[in-house]
Amino acid sequence: MKRRYDTNLFAHRIEKIREFMPNAFIGIDVIVGMRGETEDLFKEAYNFIDRLDVSQLHVFPYSERAGTKALEIDYVVPVDVRRQRAKKLIELSDKKLHDYYRKFKGRNVSILFEDGRTSEFMYGFSEQYIKVEYKYNADFINKVVEVELTSLLEKEDDKTLVYYCKVL
Repeated sequence: MKRRYDTNLFAHRIEKIREFMPNAFIGIDVIVGMRGETEDLFKEAYNFIDRLDVSQLHVFPYSERAGTKALEIDYVVPVDVRRQRAKKLIELSDKKLHDYYRKFKGRNVSILFEDGRTSEFMYGFSEQYIKVEYKYNADFINKVVEVELTSLLEKEDDKTLVYYCKVL
C-alpha cells in the first residue's frame, strides 16, 4: 500500500499526541486480512495495536479491488479468516473504548447537546468524544453545557457506550 511510515513512527506519533493531549480521543482505521497476511503477521499486528494507547479502531476486512498492485501479492487470506480476524480486532476495539470511557467517570466536561429527539432523552458529545445521555431539555439543544459524568452504560440494543451525567 506504499505507506511512507512504519510501526515505530506510527507508535511515536501516538505517544506525541498523548504527551500534548492526554485526553484526546484517538481512533485508527485498520484493514485486516490483506493478501500476504499470514497468521503470524496478524498476531504481530494485533499485539502492536493492543500496545497502542488508542481509543477505538475502525476495522475493515480487506476486499479485492481490480487493477490494484495488491493482486500481485501471493497468499490470499480466505474470506472467513478475514472475518474472524476482523471480529478479534473489533473485540479489542471494544475493550479499548471501554478503557477510554472509564477514565472519565466522575470528571466534569463540556457537552455539546444535539437536536434529534428519539425518546425522552437527548444526546451530546464532549470534546473528548464521550457520548452523554440526558433527559430531554430543549434549552440545551446546540448549547455547550457543563456536566459531571456519573455512570457509564452500555446500550443493549446497539452496544454503544453512553454516560449519564449531572448538569453543573
